[in-house]
Amino acid sequence: RCSSGALVSLVEIKGVYTYQTENQEHGTLDALCEGLRPALLSPGHAMQIMYYHDSAGGKQVSSDIMGDLRRSAHARGLRDMEFFLDDMADVFGEYVADEKVVLALWTDVKALTSHERQEMKKFSEKNPVPPAGAESAPFCRVDSSFEDKHDMFVDSVLSSFSKAGISAEKLSPEDTLTVMRKCVDP
Repeated sequence: RCSSGALVSLVEIKGVYTYQTENQEHGTLDALCEGLRPALLSPGHAMQIMYYHDSAGGKQVSSDIMGDLRRSAHARGLRDMEFFLDDMADVFGEYVADEKVVLALWTDVKALTSHERQEMKKFSEKNPVPPAGAESAPFCRVDSSFEDKHDMFVDSVLSSFSKAGISAEKLSPEDTLTVMRKCVDP
């Protein structure tokens, strides 16, 4: 929860499930737009796109890809491929980069009806967040109806990506902090 009262969740876009032709890409984008439109038209919801690029991370990405190929080769009894795959990982590592696309999905208090906002205000007055540094203070307290609206928004976005054939997953709090740190200090 942000100081403004908004809730935010981060979703990492992994990519498409299969190779697509140009026409299929257009179809995927159309399906994604159709799926996202209702969620983004409702008041109080927004999406922010963050792109992370680390050219020095290419060796690790290439090594991970070759690791998958290595396991596949071993499963098929092709044990002599080890040297070739290691060499290819080094070569490809110079041409690829570690790239991530992350969506920040925001839900503002404007997503609540006026009655729900009044209830949230009452809830906040009854359950104030202790001052910073209080030992047993939870990070934040949120009215469940507001949290439910945010969760429905996030689920709707994830469903839209899935229906369009694009792999996306909500990041855990730990992964969220890692992404935030890398954005500030790559």
